[in-house]
Amino acid sequence: MSKGLPDISPGGAIVLGLLLDGHGARSGYDIQKQAAASVAHFWPVTKAHVYAELPKLEASGMVTSKAVAQTKSPNKKLYDVTHNGKAALREWLANVDLGEPKLRHPLLLCIFFAADMERSALIGAIESHQARTAATLDRYRQLYGREPAVDQGQQRGRRLALLHGVRRLEADLSWLGDVRAEIS
Repeated sequence: MSKGLPDISPGGAIVLGLLLDGHGARSGYDIQKQAAASVAHFWPVTKAHVYAELPKLEASGMVTSKAVAQTKSPNKKLYDVTHNGKAALREWLANVDLGEPKLRHPLLLCIFFAADMERSALIGAIESHQARTAATLDRYRQLYGREPAVDQGQQRGRRLALLHGVRRLEADLSWLGDVRAEIS
C-alpha cells in the first residue's frame, strides 16, 4: 500500500468495515454476529476468521482494544478502528484487485460430469438446488425490502449488495430451468 499504510487482507478489510459501520466499539462476538447478518451472504466470514484478524489489525495499529470486565462471563475486549485503520480500509477499497469473477459450485461439477452420473441423481441434485436457491431468493428479497432506499453511505451499499444477490439468484433459477428442460 502507499502512504505508509500496512497491507490488509480481504478479511481484515471486512472487520474494519464492520467496525466502521456506525455501531461504535465492539467485541469479536458482536462483529461476527454483524457479519453473519450482512456480508456473510456473499463472503464467508467465520468466528475463527474474525478472531484471527483482530490481533493482526491491532498489532498493525489499525484497531485499538480495551478490556471490559463482566460479572457473569469472562472479560471481553472491545475493538475500535483507528485513524490509520480507516485510512487503510479506504486505500484497500480504492485499490483492491477485483480479478476475474469465478464461481465454484459443486452442482456445476455434477452437470459438467453428468455423463458419469445417474440421470435420476442429477435431476435430484438440480431439484434440491432449485429449492435451496428459491428459499434463499425469498430471504434476500425480504432483506432487500427492509433496507431503506437512501442515496448515501452504508445503507445504499447494503441495498445494492442485496440487489446483486437477488439478481444472481433469479438468474440461477432461470438457468436451472434451462438445464432441467435440456436434460428432460
